[in-house]
Amino acid sequence: FDDLVTKVQKAISFHASKNFKKPELDKILLTGGGAITPGFQEYIEQNVGVKTVVADPFINLKGEVVEKIPQAEVPALATAVGLALKK
Repeated sequence: FDDLVTKVQKAISFHASKNFKKPELDKILLTGGGAITPGFQEYIEQNVGVKTVVADPFINLKGEVVEKIPQAEVPALATAVGLALKK
């Protein structure tokens, strides 16, 4: 994960250099199937120094179908949910 940490740190530095009003990030959202890799979330948070969470693309959606989706599959569906909600 070290190469990824380096890339995230570079992206954060770039963000800070372009956003003078709010240069610091509140949190990092992990998406995709790899987001649930054991220890990944904690590793990113500890090595980047920014609160890191696995995103829940269904956080504002309710219903029987959403509730039946296995929790382990939710992060992998972020792109599909985003595209479905796109206007």
